Amino acid sequence: MKGPFDGFLGFSQGASFIYLLLASNPSLNIRFVILFSGFKSLSSFHNQFNCVKICVKSLHIWGLNDEIVLPKRSEELAEELFKNAQICTHPGKHFFTNIASKSIPSEFSKATKIIANLTGKKEASVMVLVNAGNVGCFGGSNDPFIYAELQSVGGFTDPNKVTGEMTKLFTEHFGVPGSRVYMKLTGPDANQIACDGKLKG
Repeated sequence: MKGPFDGFLGFSQGASFIYLLLASNPSLNIRFVILFSGFKSLSSFHNQFNCVKICVKSLHIWGLNDEIVLPKRSEELAEELFKNAQICTHPGKHFFTNIASKSIPSEFSKATKIIANLTGKKEASVMVLVNAGNVGCFGGSNDPFIYAELQSVGGFTDPNKVTGEMTKLFTEHFGVPGSRVYMKLTGPDANQIACDGKLKG
């Protein structure tokens, strides 16, 4: 990937990465950043950067009901580490789309079964969050889009199959073409995910 770039946009871990990138490279000539559901890294390796104030103009957006990155963590990133932060919140969660909530069919609940089959996990351990009605654009267009973040403890054995099946699901239920479906796959360690008060590891 080659520049120059006017600004960066990041979601969740991507937003956290952008902060670390700016903190560790103060000479970067960036005019602005837009961070969705960002947070300060909890890794001790990044402690040296978590006190660096960023002067770049920034817009921080997060959902007040986000259960993956708690709103307080996004607020801390914006208010403590950015000097020119503008903040915008919405009532949604961590999965965002600009499709209206009334357009989400009830049968979309079968997504948990599909994901369970694809990952080999129990369906009881699969959660799908839909954050609808957001204002946003991708690729210079305001047409309907979907951004999905898929997490599976230990990663995905066949990521192409997972993204292919999920894109098919989104297309069938929301009518969004595959070219407007964006996904990010992560594979957290078992000691980073808990359920019923117990770590998966």
